Amino acid sequence: MSRTIRAAAAVLLLIASAASVYGKPFIQPNDRVVFLGDSITAQKLYTRYVEDYYTAFHPEWKVSFVNAGVGGDRSSAAVNRVQKDVIEQKPTVVTICFAMNDAAYRPTVDPEGLKTFSDGMKQLISMIRQKTGARIVLLTTTCVDAQKNQKLTGYNDTLAAFVEETKKIGKSEKLPVIDLHHPMLKQLEKGQKAGPGFTLIPDAVHPNEAGHMLMALTILKAWGEKM
Repeated sequence: MSRTIRAAAAVLLLIASAASVYGKPFIQPNDRVVFLGDSITAQKLYTRYVEDYYTAFHPEWKVSFVNAGVGGDRSSAAVNRVQKDVIEQKPTVVTICFAMNDAAYRPTVDPEGLKTFSDGMKQLISMIRQKTGARIVLLTTTCVDAQKNQKLTGYNDTLAAFVEETKKIGKSEKLPVIDLHHPMLKQLEKGQKAGPGFTLIPDAVHPNEAGHMLMALTILKAWGEKM
């Protein structure tokens, strides 16, 4: 059995115990979902897995999807493209996933950078709300694998602060937040304890197929899908 297959199997076991954020399925017939984010979204993997799930299990719902991920993007920069990439797509659902770049790959939290991230997120939410009736979902950033790049040692602690900020924004804006950071970090650490060389993030930042499967299944479970 390959390492990737073993990782995927472990991911399925982890997700089986995850709790739903919603009492009923979140995605509804004829929804149009826009995934807004950075290069991790632009990989078009977790987004494709979510799309494939609805195509396979709810084809009659006719849910459509748009990937609006851009490499290197931050929440503050995404404000400049939200009109074209999100609003003009006429979404009924928008997910927003930033922070990996916003945290600037620093081993400690820059308070000014955290504020810029928070302000950008709130501006995105405001613009989407003003011009659409879309249901907005905040996705936290994922984690890094510092074993693959020692320059990133300590960066997961920095990202954790941005995850908490995302949750604070969700609370203040009354929006659901799906935590992708901690499930991936937990599975990464578990795999590395079991065997050297295990990773879900080969280049230290961008998840592989198993990592994106974890992201997709976490989202689907939170959206009330019975996995």
